[in-house]
Amino acid sequence: MQCLVRNLALTLLLSVLMAPVYALQSDREQEVYVEADTADLDEAAGIGIYRGDVLIKQGTLEIRGDEVTIKTKDRKFSSLTSVGMPAKFQQQLELDQSPVLGDAKHIHYSVVDGILTMRKEAKLTRDGDVFTGNYLRYDTINEKIKAKGADDGSERIKIIIQPEALNSGEPAQ
Repeated sequence: MQCLVRNLALTLLLSVLMAPVYALQSDREQEVYVEADTADLDEAAGIGIYRGDVLIKQGTLEIRGDEVTIKTKDRKFSSLTSVGMPAKFQQQLELDQSPVLGDAKHIHYSVVDGILTMRKEAKLTRDGDVFTGNYLRYDTINEKIKAKGADDGSERIKIIIQPEALNSGEPAQ
């Protein structure tokens, strides 16, 4: 009986710990929905270029832009590049957190590496925290952010970090 209880507890613990992984994995297993004015597709090369108020959705992943280029391997996304005024990115990375939101004139998302790179008037919002700059690189797997202002010094990075109480959903004291 103790063995059964211990196995049940272990199974429950593992399912809770693995929940964020399943959120990402479930996105990859969903169908891809595309809206655009035009499409140029090269299935042999695994490249699709969509133009005109483009919307790409797969699970919780949503990409918007004036032009979106998708590279695939074995009929799965390997990378997405979106250009717009602004281009937009959204994805629910963990079940217990709000979606990550990104705006920039140029967005590149390497699905394989989990790296989101945004250039020119970039803004990233994650769980209430806001990062702005000329260049933002977000490693969605390791939760690391690199931010840079403009090379000529005309624009600095700006970061707003919410108190822990606001991030955890508990009232601040």
